[in-house]
Amino acid sequence: MTTYRQIYEFYWLVSIIVSIMDILKNSKILAYLESDAGKKAITALHVDGVIDFVEKRKREPL
Repeated sequence: MTTYRQIYEFYWLVSIIVSIMDILKNSKILAYLESDAGKKAITALHVDGVIDFVEKRKREPL
């Protein structure tokens, strides 16, 4: 059974993907994302997101 939380998370994810697709249309932003600094920024963002996700889930019952 699908919960409201799952639906919310799905639409949140879709909105992020659409935003990323719009960003990639901009050549200056794309050039930055392909640079070493951009790659480090993307990696840091993902690592922080995973850590935040895990920290929030630690407080939830299994």
